[in-house]
Amino acid sequence: MTLLNKIKSIDWKYVVSRREALLFKSITDNSQKYFEKLTNINWSPRHILRLHTGELLHSAKKLEELRNFFIKGGTKALSKFKNDLIKNVNNLDKKAKEIREQNLSKATTEKLARILKEYFQKALYAQNFLLPMPVADGALSKMILDKLPSASDDKKKEWLTITNLSPKRK
Repeated sequence: MTLLNKIKSIDWKYVVSRREALLFKSITDNSQKYFEKLTNINWSPRHILRLHTGELLHSAKKLEELRNFFIKGGTKALSKFKNDLIKNVNNLDKKAKEIREQNLSKATTEKLARILKEYFQKALYAQNFLLPMPVADGALSKMILDKLPSASDDKKKEWLTITNLSPKRK
């Protein structure tokens, strides 16, 4: 099968449109190998298509697999995913703060390389949650909609929107 036919055979699903810097793409692409280790979820977004205009597409089948995992696992799976996400983003923030607080003006190349390696490892871990986050959100929305009383789809979506409004911060 030619590469073009292989690309055509995938049921692509639009995820987002954004311009990505080369470093961002590199972190995103290299982070995926850590997903199962960090989440205990046996899933990988094997097929990713980035268009030069910024559109990002993924295999609809693979996205649906992850969505079904979250739905089947319910609030327990979603809570664990959320806690793993928070832990890894906090670790990245902590490392960034640690680096900012250091005077590295006289640091050796070896020390700078070690610090960068540690930072990028934490960035790879945190980046793992970027794609699955909207999938988890969609699974939670479906779970909520399924639990709502019998009403029109429009009414259910209205109620769901209300539940997603963040309280105003003072």
